[in-house]
This record gives sequence, structure tokens and C-alpha cells, in this order.
Amino acid sequence: MLNPINIIKMEKWIKGFLTASFMLFVAALGLTSLTSCGHESGNRKIKNSDSAFVVGIVDKYCHPEMSSVDEAVMLQRQMSMDADYEHVFINMPTKTLEAVVHVMTHKNNTSTFTIKDIAQEYLSSQKVYDNLPDDEQEPDVVSKPKLLDEPDSIGGK
Repeated sequence: MLNPINIIKMEKWIKGFLTASFMLFVAALGLTSLTSCGHESGNRKIKNSDSAFVVGIVDKYCHPEMSSVDEAVMLQRQMSMDADYEHVFINMPTKTLEAVVHVMTHKNNTSTFTIKDIAQEYLSSQKVYDNLPDDEQEPDVVSKPKLLDEPDSIGGK
């Protein structure tokens, strides 16, 4: 079982990594836009260095480097948790997925979700989502109420 404290630490680590990556990406875009008015040869050098920079960031994300056992264990747990969320998402029945997204749309007032968001919502109320009625089932609604042969307690007929 994953310890909630470790999950929080992993989420902070991932948020920090994504924030740093985003900042680097924005800095690269800013540098490109500020120097785009220069000569053609200068632009080519910058474009080539920006491309190499972006490729380096993507490579580090796909093949992370670890310098300690703790980092390796934390990365392993994070990757395992991500794989679990993907597994839940992939194996969720389509009707259940539609219900989860419907609930999330109305609960969060947003139209974009991640696989992790959907899987967490499903897992938080799994018993409810797994027991949703099928569309093919007819509701148990009686069209005409049953009339009683005896008068009611108020004295009516």
C-alpha cells in the first residue's frame, strides 16, 4: 500500500518538476521571440540550440537520472501509481467512464481532465459507479396507483 505522506511528497516532486520544465519552456519561447528580429544566421543558431534544449528536457523526462536510492524508489512508486491510474482508466467500462466524466464536469465546472483525475474520481466512489443501472433496465414505476378496497383513515371512500 502506498503511504499517503509519500504520495504527497511524490505529487510535490512532480509538480515541482513540471513547473521547472514549464518555466524553462517559457524562457526558451521568450528568448526566441526577443531575438526573432535579428539576422537570419543568428536565428538559425538560436533555433538549433532551442531544439537541442527541448530535446534534452524531453529526454530527461523520458529517461530520468537518479543520484540516490531514495530518488529511485520515489520514481518507481510514482511510475507504479501512474501505471495503476492508466490501468483503471483503460479497463473502465464506457458507460462508467461517461458517468464519471459527467459527474466531474458538473462538480468541477471544467471541461478538461487528466487520466489521473478520472481514475481518482472513479476509485473514490467505485461502489456507486459499479452499481449504476443499465440503460436497458426499465424503471420500477407503476403507471396506475393500486386502489385499496377499504376506506382511508380520514374517512374517504
